[in-house]
Amino acid sequence: MMERRAAPVKRILRTLPILALVGCTGSGDTGIADAQHRYLAAKAACDTDYPDSLAMQADCRTRAANQFIRPYYRYGDLMTYVQERRKALAIKVDQHHLSRRAYDRKIASAEREVSKEEDRRNQLAHTESSYQSTPFTPVTATFARIFH
Repeated sequence: MMERRAAPVKRILRTLPILALVGCTGSGDTGIADAQHRYLAAKAACDTDYPDSLAMQADCRTRAANQFIRPYYRYGDLMTYVQERRKALAIKVDQHHLSRRAYDRKIASAEREVSKEEDRRNQLAHTESSYQSTPFTPVTATFARIFH
């Protein structure tokens, strides 16, 4: 049980240096940085509020991502795909039809698929980021993996 709660904290701690970099860019436009901070806080709250249900965590994280990330993210269909995949797999884990380890592998696989598709679309659009162009665009390109 403690191992399950430690993983989200580790993920948040890994993203803090990136968030600090965004906060230090010196631009007056703090929209994306603020959204990232709010999403991470909401995501952590989801994990804390629903420790015994991955499906409820998935729903909570979807609401948080839709509120804070979706307004900046170019590819809503890809975001929806990962959210739906996460929910479907979470239900299987909650019903004991899938192990947590298998869930983690399948989520990572879905995120790799999305990452490849983001890269393909970004190349076609001649852009470096899956986020809308802002002063933060070069830095926020790394945030596409934050949904995990």
